Parts: sequence; C-alpha cells; structure tokens
Amino acid sequence: MTEDIAVVWIRDGVLVDRMPENAVAFALASLQHIPQDLRGDICIEDLINWGFEKSGVSAAEKMRLFNVERQDVIRDIDDAAAYYTALAIGVEGSLHYFDGTVELLRSLNERGTKHYITSEVDQEDLDRWRETDQGKVVSDFLCKILGSRSDFHKGRDHFAYIQSQGATRIYYIADAVSEIRTGSECQDCSVIPVGFANVVTGERVME
Repeated sequence: MTEDIAVVWIRDGVLVDRMPENAVAFALASLQHIPQDLRGDICIEDLINWGFEKSGVSAAEKMRLFNVERQDVIRDIDDAAAYYTALAIGVEGSLHYFDGTVELLRSLNERGTKHYITSEVDQEDLDRWRETDQGKVVSDFLCKILGSRSDFHKGRDHFAYIQSQGATRIYYIADAVSEIRTGSECQDCSVIPVGFANVVTGERVME
C-alpha cells in the first residue's frame, strides 16, 4: 500500500465493540424524557430496537426520527441527547476493541496507510476520548479523529477533507446500512465502502 490510501473507520461498532451499549443508552435516555402519560405502548424493547435500526446517525437525530412516528413524545431532545452522551461516556471504561483491531491498525500503518475515525459524536467528546486509556491505544495510528462541529459532519464533509489531504482512495469501514449508502453516494471523493458485520445476541443486550 502507498500513502495515497486512507482507511476511514467507524469507532462504535467497527473498532470498539459497543453497539449494544449505544442502543441501550439511546433507549434509556429517550424513555427518561417521555412523560408517563405519553408512553402508551412504548416499551424499552421498542426503543432499543429503534436504536439498532437507526445505527449510523446521532442520538439526537434518532430521537427526532422517533418523534416523527410517535407524535413528539420525547419532550426535550437536547436534554435527552445530553443524557445519552453521559450514559455512553459512563460505560467507556468497560468496553473493548474487537479482537485483532489494534494489530490490524498497526500493520496497515506500517505499510503506509493513513487512518481516520469518522463519527457523529461532537468533536470535543472525541478529543477527550482520544486522551483516555482506550483512545491512547490507537492514537498513534490515526491521522485524525473527525467528529461533528459547526458545518462539518460525518459523511461527505469528512470524505472531502480526507481527499484534500492527498488521499486518492478512501476505504470506508462501516457497519450501518445508512453509512454504507452514504459512502456509495460519495464516489466523487473516491470512497469505497466496506461493510462490517457483527452478531449481537439478545443476552449481550440484556447484560
């Protein structure tokens, strides 16, 4: 490989094994902000499944989409999204990289590949994560961790930036259908989407 190749990774669900935790955090944060008299037939299982189904977008966007179907039952999306972030950060210390992840990053890095993480998470939160014990494990292999900030978000914005850094081919490793679709729509940025699959068991979600 040569230095004109970039590999763009999704952090949650591709590098770090944490999709069940994200879905449950989304469900708990959403349910906490749905008034009791509006819950009706909404149960935590519905919200967990919604979190999995809408993987690839921010927690706030998931909540907005849920509100479209459920007539604005989540009363304060900003507060609910902040609570989701607190829950997600709270479990970081107990989460791990998928087997072989660090070794793969090291091997590709030694062969000249440039690595990036792309995420819907706020840039400040990702910068903080990079300084944690977990983030430091892969920090030396990464050119940049790209998050959300004003007018700069996961998807075309990030791909265009990486292309501007000299990448002539961008391999995008993603686990959500929406993310893979976005990669396919950005071929003008030389993006080649690669799907990543991982089986999540019901037992794992309950744990």
